Amino acid sequence: MNKATGLLDKNSEPRHLVDAVRVLASRGTVLAEPVAKVVLSVFLKAATTADEDSKASVLSVRERSTAALVAEGLSNKDIATGCS
Repeated sequence: MNKATGLLDKNSEPRHLVDAVRVLASRGTVLAEPVAKVVLSVFLKAATTADEDSKASVLSVRERSTAALVAEGLSNKDIATGCS
């Protein structure tokens, strides 16, 4: 059974489509930035409202703060600079 391992925004540039096909062909996963922001914000909302003992809190405090920065749209470089 085939399953989706990627999701692109309908406004993705052609070069992103080509890159996505290459990643998927090598069994990777692709998630467009606008989609990733939505997914992360939903995940973070669930993680912050859940009990610390619940399975929704599987991330450490630092991992949750990093995910929040990603959801805000910061680049990897900006996040790394802020974490050091």
